Amino acid sequence: MAEADLIADSVVTAAGLLGLGLLAHILSADRPARLTNRRFVLGLHVVGVVMAARLVFWLTDIRLFGLLTYAAAALVPLAALLIAEALTRRHAPVMLKAWTVGGAVLLVFTAFVPWPPYHPLPLVLLAGFQFLSFLSIAALILARDRASLSTAENGLIDRLVLSLVFIISFALTDFRGLLFDSPVRLSGIAVLILCCLALDLRRGEAGRAGLALAAATLVAVLTVTLWSVARIAAPSPAALVQIGAILSSAILAGHAVLSARAIRRGAGRDDLLRFLATDPAPTRDAFLAGLRRTGLATGALILTPDDLADFDLSFRAEIARQGVLRQSDPPAEPHLAEQAAWFFEKFDVTHALMVGDGPLRILALNLPPLARPEQLEHELAVAQRLARLLPAGQARDG
Repeated sequence: MAEADLIADSVVTAAGLLGLGLLAHILSADRPARLTNRRFVLGLHVVGVVMAARLVFWLTDIRLFGLLTYAAAALVPLAALLIAEALTRRHAPVMLKAWTVGGAVLLVFTAFVPWPPYHPLPLVLLAGFQFLSFLSIAALILARDRASLSTAENGLIDRLVLSLVFIISFALTDFRGLLFDSPVRLSGIAVLILCCLALDLRRGEAGRAGLALAAATLVAVLTVTLWSVARIAAPSPAALVQIGAILSSAILAGHAVLSARAIRRGAGRDDLLRFLATDPAPTRDAFLAGLRRTGLATGALILTPDDLADFDLSFRAEIARQGVLRQSDPPAEPHLAEQAAWFFEKFDVTHALMVGDGPLRILALNLPPLARPEQLEHELAVAQRLARLLPAGQARDG
């Protein structure tokens, strides 16, 4: 493999692996794990093995990793069929199951046949098996009983079927020299498109807006960069395709990282709402202890009068009066503002919420600086009100 081809293929594949890892991590975090998510994660792991093994094979030329790539690629149709069954909530026909299982087993065996170097037959068999399998799975999905599924489920399936057009088209470039001589293998970009789509569906409306922005950014960056490079360096058409593939994979991988981070930040809020809806804590202190285990309130401090010995009664009264004391909005009176500055510096927090006055309890925590604090405060205000309604469960202190 030429050095330029190796660089382009390796970068695109590594970016695809990053997207797979992020999506698998997000789906694996679901508790309890749903059947669809479990099968998606299984499929992601199979594709991840294919991409990781071939990346190592390209870089080391160790034949074992080439065999592993081929064997794992033979399992991709079976993983896709399992996902299709979970999405449609229907079992696939027995013949289709037998085809994907039997074909995978036979191809795994052919991987260990001592073929002559660069013999095309193994790739022909793999390409034909994958093409016929994906065609049958697509027919199964399109023929589903739409009335038996919800509008949301049908919408998800339609988007995934649309993404399959990109995946199958780009995956054809993996069979370099068999169908046509592509300057770069584009399956990594196809995988990234699927990962970005899945992550953005997970984010909802914000995700769809983010995906549209990422697509517009991708088109703009590619257009400007490729035009500039063509004018400055006059590279070959193949080099331009490779540069475009590397840029595309970098932009899509960056978008996947940002989407995954947004989902993880949102998970903290989901933990808080789930806790508020289901926590059976009978007392205020038990409730506050459970609250500190939620994602948003992780690391929060529950302050008692002993912790507030450095602050006079007027400062405690100010927190009780406001309900929520913010570092960004200190009290107007100078002596209270001075104490507030020392409070936030001492405990390294941004917000203080009065959550109990018999005995005194203050919840002190940090809210993410780039988040929308008013949304988070609204949710914490619900927790604050519930805490103050619960019985203290112990003798008055302070």
